[in-house]
Amino acid sequence: LDKILQGSEQMELIHFSMMADACGKAGDLEKAEQWVADAEASGLRLNLHVYNTLAAAAARLGDFRRCSKYLSDATDAGLAWDLLSYNTAIDAAAKAGNFAAAERWFERLVEGETPDLTS
Repeated sequence: LDKILQGSEQMELIHFSMMADACGKAGDLEKAEQWVADAEASGLRLNLHVYNTLAAAAARLGDFRRCSKYLSDATDAGLAWDLLSYNTAIDAAAKAGNFAAAERWFERLVEGETPDLTS
């Protein structure tokens, strides 16, 4: 029963995440944030994918500050960044014209992750 309940919680988080992703891709970051807030309010524990989804939406809009906040929130939640997290941070910094930050994120990436073609 625990596995079934845990699986249903994971499916529920996936649904919230999919909606947040769709809103983010449509450029509606506030609506994406609302879907994530609703997931948290329903008692779901956010995973790195959810934080990356919000960060990517902010990066698409060129909002480096919000992108950084979502990734910091992931760290605060005890989640280790993955390659997508670093690529998103680098992209957001570059789009914002903050090349020093993009370079710092890249340096942190190569210290702990293997860059891919996107990096």
